[in-house]
Amino acid sequence: MKIGELAKTLGTTPEAVRFYEREGLLPGPAGRVLDLADKWESIRVVFGI
Repeated sequence: MKIGELAKTLGTTPEAVRFYEREGLLPGPAGRVLDLADKWESIRVVFGI
C-alpha cells in the first residue's frame, strides 16, 4: 500500500504519515510503499485505531 492510500484509509494526509516516519514513530523511509502486515501495530498506536 502506498502512503497516499494508507493516509486515505486512516483519514489523514500523506504528509502526516511521512512526518511520523521521519520522527521514528512509524517504521520505513518516507515515500516508499508500506507493508501493512509489518507495520500495522505501529500504525494503530500512532493513529489511535
